Amino acid sequence: MSARYSLGEPIAALATPHGQSALCILRLSGEGICASAHQFFSAASRLSPQGMTYGYFLDEEGRAMDEVMVASFPCPRSYTGEDVLEIYAHGNMYLARSLLDRLFRLGYRAALPGEFTYRAVLLGKMDMIKAEAVHELICAHSSAGMDHALSRLRGDLSHLLQPIYQRLLEISSFLRMHLDYPEDEIEALPYFDLSLEKERLENLLHHSRNLERWTDGAVVVIAGSPNVGKSSLFNLLLQQDRALVSDVAGTTRDYLEADIQLGGFPIRLIDTAGLHASEDKIEALGIQKSVDLLHKADLIIHVTDIRGEGNLPELAAHQEKVLRVMNKTDLGDAPAGYLAISVLRHQGIEELRQHILAMLDFQAVGQGNEALMLGSVRQKKLCADALEYLCAFMDIQEQGDLDAMAFHMQQAGTALADLLGKNLHDEVNAAMFSGFCLGK
Repeated sequence: MSARYSLGEPIAALATPHGQSALCILRLSGEGICASAHQFFSAASRLSPQGMTYGYFLDEEGRAMDEVMVASFPCPRSYTGEDVLEIYAHGNMYLARSLLDRLFRLGYRAALPGEFTYRAVLLGKMDMIKAEAVHELICAHSSAGMDHALSRLRGDLSHLLQPIYQRLLEISSFLRMHLDYPEDEIEALPYFDLSLEKERLENLLHHSRNLERWTDGAVVVIAGSPNVGKSSLFNLLLQQDRALVSDVAGTTRDYLEADIQLGGFPIRLIDTAGLHASEDKIEALGIQKSVDLLHKADLIIHVTDIRGEGNLPELAAHQEKVLRVMNKTDLGDAPAGYLAISVLRHQGIEELRQHILAMLDFQAVGQGNEALMLGSVRQKKLCADALEYLCAFMDIQEQGDLDAMAFHMQQAGTALADLLGKNLHDEVNAAMFSGFCLGK
């Protein structure tokens, strides 16, 4: 992180969104700020640890600037591990800026993005996985995404990874002793069975394959020829009229996008221009955008009707992710291989929703600890790195190459240390010397 992030000096920031509201919250953190709160708070002498105190926020002359409530969290029982104060003021942005300016004149610094959580990590209040989960919970697009972020914030993922990390740490320290003190009487090098750790990392990566689908939403593109009911289906799934619907072919000339939830799962639903040859330059641009979106889609709903041509050359390269839907079946029967729906009569729509969820395979994630997911691309890469080096260690162990074993074990441990926000080198040293006799 940037050197501007630091510990100790008092920081302050608005913890609620900008804009007029009933209340706003100012969050403060730093060494000894509870003891110095009398500089701006009329009831500082009555501050209750882990409680709320009523009083006035004061200017330099001791005059009231606002009627406030202050929550006090003395260290170490606070979010950051330092003294923390939260000031509940009235939600006027001019007033909020005035209160912050007063704090800045007292020596507080404007907090940088994420600095409160940064301090919490450095002071051991949470690990990196929990810190990232804070942001994920704030940005989640669905109830399922919030559940998984909250699971990581509770520490479920950390509890899964910690024993694996501890095992690699112990092996690293043992190998280090054998390399550094080969002539000392150290117990013989055993065979390290890491099959369980390998299996757990593999399962974790397997269940995390839908990472982007959980965070940003699965991309579902509605495609087809003009005037087959794509926009009507888009509006129906969205449950509001966003797309212009007309009997005139080529009404949709650009794509429309909306976030929806199906069964609690996040989906980015996209309505596209009808796929056909067009001499209209504007319409042709929209059609090309539709073709480009097919490559990015997790699922393509190919909509046709009983009067239209079912095959589109643009979909030939994407058949494994195409759900073929026959609309307007109120006018006739759908052929084999098509899901029959009638947007006009709302027929077959619930079955369509279930097919969408089944093809996106959200349910494969499952429930419970066996289905924990990594919450960011960073976490996924570090876990994959740890697994790669762990597998290499297991292969080399059969050859008995101690130097290579130590290298690959250290690399695997470093990846998990970075994942959890730990320092492997320091912990290996501590683990190694903790085995020395007292007084050595």
